[in-house]
Amino acid sequence: MLIQAVAPVADSPLLVLSRRIADAGCNLVESRVATVGADVSVLLLAKGAWDAIAKLENALGRIGRDENLHLLSYRTQARDQQSHLLPYMVEVVAADKPGVLVELIDF
Repeated sequence: MLIQAVAPVADSPLLVLSRRIADAGCNLVESRVATVGADVSVLLLAKGAWDAIAKLENALGRIGRDENLHLLSYRTQARDQQSHLLPYMVEVVAADKPGVLVELIDF
């Protein structure tokens, strides 16, 4: 199950969500945390048996209301292994202007 939460930096949802994932009997297999402006965005991938995922889905509605979080969640599949791909890194030194990121992504 993929879970995304957005909240003010002072109220980071990482601990609350990781506890609820464990309480439901699921395992946290991937996570990403990013500060964007005055908010924090948390992206989590939880894995578990069907009943544990259902329990987590039910708990997420309450967490959103109780913790005042913007939550999005849905069931997703595991990523296929792509051993023929190689990671790479691009370092760019450029003036900040509208559209520069679009040009990099299109590369």
